[in-house]
Amino acid sequence: MPNVPELDNVPEWIRIYGLYDETDPQQIVRYIGKTTKTVDKRLRGHLWTATHRNFQTHKDCWIRKALAAGGIIDAALIGTASSREEANETERRLIHEYRSKGFRLVN
Repeated sequence: MPNVPELDNVPEWIRIYGLYDETDPQQIVRYIGKTTKTVDKRLRGHLWTATHRNFQTHKDCWIRKALAAGGIIDAALIGTASSREEANETERRLIHEYRSKGFRLVN
């Protein structure tokens, strides 16, 4: 699991999370999103959509490719926000930060 804070039991907050492949030795975050659900519920939603729909988003294609290669997609909480505005700004900032560090995000 990537080195991120454990904040998943803060129910009233909006969670910002990263998807990654557990089988990748570096466990690099490939997607950043936000949710009002638990991170686990949102992960299950991503996995269901990628495997039951024929969407061609970069995220869905990455998930399908990783799973086909034996990967295990997981999610880690990387931040929280107390309002939609703060969540949108935090998500945009984190996407920018991760990309500027060389992460190949599929957002």
